[in-house]
Amino acid sequence: MKNKMKRVKIGLFLIAVIGLSSGCAGNQNEFTNNNDDANIVKVHTSKPIDQSLANEAKEKVIKEEEISGVKAVNTDKELLLAVKVDQFDRFRLKKIEKKVKSDLE
Repeated sequence: MKNKMKRVKIGLFLIAVIGLSSGCAGNQNEFTNNNDDANIVKVHTSKPIDQSLANEAKEKVIKEEEISGVKAVNTDKELLLAVKVDQFDRFRLKKIEKKVKSDLE
């Protein structure tokens, strides 16, 4: 009886080890560099775009106490602004976004 239980335990252990090892080896090629479907587009402008508008926006927004970082870039028609908010102020993210938009407009 003890011998039979010992064999069952060893069998279950072997099944578990084989199952875990085969599960980990399944997707080895998932993160290989496969550039077959990559579309690379060269972006080029003939002259540099003045970023003074983006710099002014960054200076204005960073003064808010709940904002810890700002990145900005502008084109002729658009201003893109990324704002890093302190941890607990994320609960008020919509309100902060609305305030920043109104200040910049």
